[in-house]
Amino acid sequence: MHVHTPLPDASASAEADGAERALSGVTCPISRARRHEQLTALAGVPLDRAAVALLRQAAGVEPMRPGGPADRPSPGSARPGPGPCR
Repeated sequence: MHVHTPLPDASASAEADGAERALSGVTCPISRARRHEQLTALAGVPLDRAAVALLRQAAGVEPMRPGGPADRPSPGSARPGPGPCR
């Protein structure tokens, strides 16, 4: 005997996608902030997230001129993509 399973309603699927994006938009920054707090506590170094980003940039390249980091777009200026956390 074959049981017919109805296909999901397109509007319900769109609503679920919207809810998932909204939740990702909230949980990703919270997770990043919590991870930052854990790492700085473990290292015993009181750094804010902006300072950590600058240190990562400085560690990954050859010597920079003082205005170098200012010439790069900030991570906060990028628009988030449709996917989960990056």
